[in-house]
Amino acid sequence: MGKLIDADKILNDLNEHIGSLNNDLEYAIKEGEENWASEISNKIELLSLFVDGIASGRYKADPIPLPTIKQGDEVLIVKGPFAGSKVFVCANHAHKRNISAKIDGELWNIHYDDLEVSHD
Repeated sequence: MGKLIDADKILNDLNEHIGSLNNDLEYAIKEGEENWASEISNKIELLSLFVDGIASGRYKADPIPLPTIKQGDEVLIVKGPFAGSKVFVCANHAHKRNISAKIDGELWNIHYDDLEVSHD
């Protein structure tokens, strides 16, 4: 199983390191230490690329797979106008990430994000 991490905590930590390196860079430049300044600049650039990657979602974890929902399964609607209703699946449209269910005699399409598998 993959490890879950808090991207905001990592970004804060990396940004603190970048801030510290910027202070070192200013000092290296002030002291005329060109090689040291160059090394620090390279570190800042590398950490900044990593920060940008995290901030853009490049390393976002894969979604947790839902259990397979089959025709006849009971599901709980947790969002939308029918929230709190338990319904039986009439059809699963996995390619559209939704199911069809009858509610009050009418057929409705309900998105996976609005469902929980009923455990009753």
